[in-house]
Amino acid sequence: MRLLIVLTLTSACACVTVPAEGSRGGPGAGQERPSASVGASSARAVAPCVISGCSGQLCASQPLFSSCEWRTEYACLAGAICEPQDDGRCGWTETDALTECLKTAAGGGR
Repeated sequence: MRLLIVLTLTSACACVTVPAEGSRGGPGAGQERPSASVGASSARAVAPCVISGCSGQLCASQPLFSSCEWRTEYACLAGAICEPQDDGRCGWTETDALTECLKTAAGGGR
């Protein structure tokens, strides 16, 4: 019974945080990491921003936790850039490719 509880708690917190490029950190610092628990990604973060959340959908200045649901538009973030925006806050940089993907994911690009 104890093993089941430990495994349940461990899997409930299986969120991944991608450190910003050039950041220094603990074990594995400097190694490329996937941005979400759903698989490898080409998304990247620029200091001081980090990609976090259970599905790799959050771009913020510090690691954040989220509920573990999957939305179609999260796949669009796989190649996106998480970096400081014009207002100084971390966010996903809007590119034509990201905008088109989000529109298609929402059903408006057909």
